[in-house]
Amino acid sequence: MAKQQRVEEVEALRAEVECLREHLRSLQTGGAITLAAAAGETSLSLPPSQEVLDLRKQMESAELKNQRLKEVFQRKIQEFRTVCYVLTGYQIDITTENQYRLTSVYAEHMDDSLLFKVNKRTRWPSG
Repeated sequence: MAKQQRVEEVEALRAEVECLREHLRSLQTGGAITLAAAAGETSLSLPPSQEVLDLRKQMESAELKNQRLKEVFQRKIQEFRTVCYVLTGYQIDITTENQYRLTSVYAEHMDDSLLFKVNKRTRWPSG
């Protein structure tokens, strides 16, 4: 009885190995495949390699667009800070997280500045 079970198990494993080899060959050629487990017939569909390549291209394109937007945003922030400094005579710098330094163009010394910190509970005026 145990020998018969072992023989059946070995045959089932060989069939599964052969099925997996076929699926591996199919994957290597780039086609879409559906894997079916021998016992439960659970299927798993893998996209073809061309679809994967297209998705990678889309991802790279989105990352490049995101990088460009960051660069434009940084330039606009710097432009805004410069305009505020020229118009008001005050420059605001972020020294650390939630800590700011306000410096006047008319200060007698470079060290003359107002250093302040904002806590999370600070309520900003809404406008």
